[in-house]
Amino acid sequence: MNKLKKVVVRILYRSCSILFPNIHVFSIEDTMKEIIRNKVSVSRFGDGEFKWIYGIFQNSFQDDNEQLRKKLKQVIQKPKKNCLICIPPIFDGINQFTSDAAFFWKKHYIKYFNQWAKLLNTKVKYYNANITRPYMEYKDKSKSKKFFNYWKEIFNNRNLLIVEGVYTRFGVGNDFLRNAASVNRIICPSNNAFQKIDTIEKKIKEEYKKIENPLVLVALGPTATIIAYDLCDKGMQIIDIGHADIEYEWFLKKARTKISIKNKFVNEAGDNVNDFEIIQDPIYNSEIVCVIKQESEK
Repeated sequence: MNKLKKVVVRILYRSCSILFPNIHVFSIEDTMKEIIRNKVSVSRFGDGEFKWIYGIFQNSFQDDNEQLRKKLKQVIQKPKKNCLICIPPIFDGINQFTSDAAFFWKKHYIKYFNQWAKLLNTKVKYYNANITRPYMEYKDKSKSKKFFNYWKEIFNNRNLLIVEGVYTRFGVGNDFLRNAASVNRIICPSNNAFQKIDTIEKKIKEEYKKIENPLVLVALGPTATIIAYDLCDKGMQIIDIGHADIEYEWFLKKARTKISIKNKFVNEAGDNVNDFEIIQDPIYNSEIVCVIKQESEK
């Protein structure tokens, strides 16, 4: 990487930081303790959700549309008491990241800090979106095991309802969900899941009523952010779980780059959906209670 470019980015980042409102983001540990203590729901915002709000083009599994933008903006600007709003921990320091991750976030911050400032409110408590990414981006990886153990504590003796894309396969092939009492799955479209959000939310509510001590984990990009917010005030605990399972796989493998994981679609590793097939796993298949498809897939 060009040294001059790194210096320029560092100077611009510091300059933007001086101008930015005083936004504090709770640590990963404090965020997870809040989830454990109060059994709250979680909506997370990363650079992707930010770009969807502002209609900024990104090569993605979810097409941009006005309804999606409005809904994401509502979630971040009108928080609910029992749903944590989690954002990237980049507004009060960035030294915790690896050089590559820090450079990425500095560039993002420099380019979009004015738009972020318009979205955020200094009076709101913001929690850490990297609860689902506690490994790859961090220089100090010694705390990752503790953070994954927090997740296992959250899952402990809960009956999980996992809402995910066709090729997500959250927790399959590892021990991440070992402490759960049971696992059921709602399989959703891998692309443009937001188009089916009404159907997905209806099915979640139906299945939730059937389960004792339930916890819903949703891995559907920006649709998960919205679902957790929509349903949290209906007595449900719903966590936008994102890439937590992939990060756990990387942690187990001691990976230093974003590598592909067998039988799981990892967009950040450059995986191609066309290379994936339905897996013949009797346990996984027995956990599926519903498959929701786009009309074009029927």
